[in-house]
Amino acid sequence: YSYIGDSMHLYKTMKNFLIDNDYYVDFYKNCIHVFGYIDIVKLTSEEIVLQMPSFSLNLTGNHFVVKALEKREILIEGDVLNVGLFDETLYLYSSKSHS
Repeated sequence: YSYIGDSMHLYKTMKNFLIDNDYYVDFYKNCIHVFGYIDIVKLTSEEIVLQMPSFSLNLTGNHFVVKALEKREILIEGDVLNVGLFDETLYLYSSKSHS
């Protein structure tokens, strides 16, 4: 770890604590960290669907592996190709990576 990386992690931790987010999603190189999910709806090596407080988070990609799992927190390793946010009645957002 570098000093800058440690400082950014500390900053992000403090910001999230002070703002008191219900959830957050962090994207890193080959890793996704999700805090505040309610349920795991689907979990395969190519698709993950997490029920969040007010929407579903849909991740599609390759080589998904759960690296850490807690009651409301999950760390997933893999290549993300598409991210979708859906509520029960409306398609909200989808982003496909262009590699």
